[in-house]
Amino acid sequence: MKKVLLVLTVIVAFVAIIYISIQSRSDQSAEDSSASVSGDYPPTPRVPDSNYFAGSYYRPKPVYPSHQWNNLLSYNREEDGVLKRKPVLGYYRGDSIEAMDWSILWAVENGLNFFVFDDFWSNSQSTPVYDTGIQAFLNAQNNGSMNFSSMVTSISAQNFAQAKQKFSGDIANYYKSTYFSRSNYLKIGEKPVVVIYNNSAAFKVANNDVSKVSSALTAFEQTVGQEVYWIYAASSPTESSYEHYKQMGYDALFPYGMLPDINYDVNPQATLDHSESLAIQLEKVEQMYQKATAANIKYIPAIVPNFDEQNIYLTNSGFLSDLTRYTY
Repeated sequence: MKKVLLVLTVIVAFVAIIYISIQSRSDQSAEDSSASVSGDYPPTPRVPDSNYFAGSYYRPKPVYPSHQWNNLLSYNREEDGVLKRKPVLGYYRGDSIEAMDWSILWAVENGLNFFVFDDFWSNSQSTPVYDTGIQAFLNAQNNGSMNFSSMVTSISAQNFAQAKQKFSGDIANYYKSTYFSRSNYLKIGEKPVVVIYNNSAAFKVANNDVSKVSSALTAFEQTVGQEVYWIYAASSPTESSYEHYKQMGYDALFPYGMLPDINYDVNPQATLDHSESLAIQLEKVEQMYQKATAANIKYIPAIVPNFDEQNIYLTNSGFLSDLTRYTY
């Protein structure tokens, strides 16, 4: 039986964790996406043998320049006249099916088995917003080479009653017809996997509100007509206990981001050595595993590796979110 390892990365448009193994390709990257992905279409990936079942988040961005695009100013800062961390594919549309097929190829051949796509929901729509990445995946030529799952990242409801109705109505029906019907949708023990980022963002309740969260998860399962393998993503090593997550009905925990828990007092102009970053995260992984074991809930270890061998930039928190500034 394969060991389960979820390698967590916060992604802008494509998988960055595999950079090191494809670094030789980066010199071929042209100034725009058309040059970068033109030529032969990516072939069917060769799946390597592995004792691990590893995956990554795939976080979409808006297709056209709007909010969050200013992050590129930081990601691509100039050093010695050279722009750093330009995507290997160059700049491209987040809904590009061809770009997704390149992402699938590089992910699979470098040991990733699945993507977990962020799903953002507006209460006024019956389909998710910012679904560029997952739609590209669903239409990609090589999507059968990977499993996929989805994370309910947020619901723009006003209160719990409205959020629960949306979650157990439009969202549950959409997941049943659009995601769960796919043969490559990620399952654990025959149950489809659904990740909840944060109880507050999804259900508009306190993160430790056992009764309300439990009722929302149960209502979702009633709509889809089957049990779901629930994973909670916003758990933190700073929490004293994880028992309430088990009581809510979650089957497993994994942290969406480990780096935000690094001391915020670090000089914002400093950089964090890659090996130091991993050492801090691994220490926190052990802490979370011990707490999860005590609460009798599964824990999926996760780390946030850097894009490459460069140091992690600790940029101004007023410019980037706490999560983003410790990731890139």
